[in-house]
Amino acid sequence: MFRPPVFHCPSLLAFSLPVLAFLWGATLPQAAAQETTVILSPTAAQATAQAVTSQIGRGAVLYRLACAICHGDKLEGGSAEALAGASFRATYRSLPPRAIYALIGGLHGHLPP
Repeated sequence: MFRPPVFHCPSLLAFSLPVLAFLWGATLPQAAAQETTVILSPTAAQATAQAVTSQIGRGAVLYRLACAICHGDKLEGGSAEALAGASFRATYRSLPPRAIYALIGGLHGHLPP
């Protein structure tokens, strides 16, 4: 059974959710995106879309500032593992977002300050 490593870095906790939103949006297969149907009123749909777009944008900025140096500008990996692709999806797809949030929120080591 796969057990993700446990790391500690409270400074990452502050932006884990936006980074997760960015990573989720960047790696979500088109088929999965098309399978999900949610019916909202136009106003609720617009508000939801704006909130998600805002979080993804914020996550992208934070990723570039704190993560891309090791994981690559396009999630392709570098001195740290890739955060996209078949191997990444096979390892992390089955984990609930809360588990990935806890993993990112607990990182430490050679991460930028």
